[in-house]
Amino acid sequence: MQRLSEGAEFWPALRSAIPQLRDFVTLHPDRAERIANHLFLTACSFAVGDVPEDLDFIYRFDDAFSLAREGTYGETETVYREFIHEMGRFTDAV
Repeated sequence: MQRLSEGAEFWPALRSAIPQLRDFVTLHPDRAERIANHLFLTACSFAVGDVPEDLDFIYRFDDAFSLAREGTYGETETVYREFIHEMGRFTDAV
């Protein structure tokens, strides 16, 4: 299994970490927004060129959680379920 800390190629390593992040967020739903924000900041920091299509969800959820929390658009629980679903695609692929 590739790890981000082992100097592996960034995108494959991030993909391999997502199932563990999903497990963590499932156990700690109150931290989902923070994890989404960290994924967004990580992708912005390490993205050289375009983000692979299967990982573009990373950009969507940082804003989605904020908008739902502020009552501007959507509901936090719905955003949480969608976030878990998106990360689940990587769990199913393992």
